[in-house]
Amino acid sequence: MKTRSSPQKPDLPVMERPSVQVKSFLDASPLAAIFSDESGTIRWFNPRAQTLLNYSEENFPSDGREVYYEKGEAERIGEELGKNRGVLKDRLTSLRSQRGECIVVRLSATTIYDAEGKRRGVVGYFEDMRSFQILETRVQSLARATLTLAQHKKLDEGLAKLAELVVALLPHTFCRILLLNENEDLFTVKAAAVYEHLNGTFSWNPQVGTSLRHTSVLGSFDIRSMQEGLLLHWNNPAHQLLLRNLSSQLELQQPVYSLLRATLGVRGKLMGLLEIGEIERQPIPDDERTLALAIAAQASIFVERLQQHELSKRRNLLLERLELVS
Repeated sequence: MKTRSSPQKPDLPVMERPSVQVKSFLDASPLAAIFSDESGTIRWFNPRAQTLLNYSEENFPSDGREVYYEKGEAERIGEELGKNRGVLKDRLTSLRSQRGECIVVRLSATTIYDAEGKRRGVVGYFEDMRSFQILETRVQSLARATLTLAQHKKLDEGLAKLAELVVALLPHTFCRILLLNENEDLFTVKAAAVYEHLNGTFSWNPQVGTSLRHTSVLGSFDIRSMQEGLLLHWNNPAHQLLLRNLSSQLELQQPVYSLLRATLGVRGKLMGLLEIGEIERQPIPDDERTLALAIAAQASIFVERLQQHELSKRRNLLLERLELVS
């Protein structure tokens, strides 16, 4: 734990001289902890608070109002503490990092008293809510993907819209959707999209409508290894041949630097691939695999439903022709 002392205030309150046990507890806490005295001056903070707000020990703000993103927030929190007998639980608020970034947190706070029962300040515990925001965004993104597919009754149109949605949700260079034929030896590129900010400047041949041999798409990789999502990176020598061949097939001026592939399939039947590629020298984050897999699962249901519908139509048409012949 980091401590601040002030030559103007030699008689430090109890919480400014935490015991070794309390110090160890707060240093190890996953929550950011900040103690402010009655004047609003920050007296100490734990390492997690430094990390969360990106401050060093030396330049951490001394004015408690400065750590909040919105003006007047410290005063509003003080008023709520007064109304709730010095305790505040699970209040959503925003902090300001050293870079000016707005960080949404969940705040719990309690008023600190000394041995004589006098108020000495407030200790606040801040839980970073950004990961929850990401999760919420992904849930909303998946809902959008499901709605996009549900609105289309034609396979090619639905997959084309889905490819556009994927590059909007996961802003990488391109997305392609490939479907397997019944013999599982040919892939057909059914849809492709480019990140919108690259439209008009990005030159490629996505080969929509083209059938490609199984080996030319997968190389030495087994498609079943992609069921949990396969991330390929240029800096891995084992991946470079496939990425080089893909770059050539797409007629790209620079190689695909990273590629995420997720299989389409239901009940053990493989149906195709969802492919997300990036040409910039930045790897696709591993945590995007989860969202890509969820979207691939929704696409699989959509593909199966429409394929079954098309199969049913062909059978009915065949039966009608047989009846005419008979």
